[in-house]
Amino acid sequence: MSTCRLQWKAVVVCLMLSWGTSAGALSIDFSPASITHAQGTSFSLSAVLSGMPAGQALSTYDFDIVFDPLVLSLLSVSESNALCDQSGGAACQGISSFFMATPGSGTVNLFDLSFASDAQLIGQQVSSLTLFTLTFEGIAQGVSALGFSVNALGGVLDPQTGFTTDLLQFEPTLGTGQATIVGASVPEPGSLALFATGLILLLFARLSRSRR
Repeated sequence: MSTCRLQWKAVVVCLMLSWGTSAGALSIDFSPASITHAQGTSFSLSAVLSGMPAGQALSTYDFDIVFDPLVLSLLSVSESNALCDQSGGAACQGISSFFMATPGSGTVNLFDLSFASDAQLIGQQVSSLTLFTLTFEGIAQGVSALGFSVNALGGVLDPQTGFTTDLLQFEPTLGTGQATIVGASVPEPGSLALFATGLILLLFARLSRSRR
């Protein structure tokens, strides 16, 4: 009996450890992960990084985002202030970064390099941070998958080695996105009949007034 209890305890401990590891894992996702929009309209998706390891901060990244160019057209890319971009925050003290977006056919490369210190980045970033926002237009009806390809993720400087921490060693989980483009909504037959009846009644009322 005691052996069985020990085995069950070992199983429970393993499950708790595995859950704790996955719960704090570094991940990069689209937000929202799934979106539906009408053809000819624009919408935005953001890239969100969460689960940053303790004592770390993101200092540079290099992403490739892929999508279906037959369904979506990339309109613009805007950076966040996660790497002390644009106006930044109180922790950034006016320090900016080098951001570059290079679009292609069905893809866009996004590179960002912060000039802030490790202390400034750690003060600016939280456990979940938006990296950039993509704005698309639906140019044709259909479904486009969206995916990440990570070329580089750099963290803070490691004082022991003198090199910037490679965040890819934490094996980040990459989420996927989906954009569904539908046609413009068409009034139902019942709605059309009701609208036509209203027009006929309005016309009849005007004719009656003119005869008086």
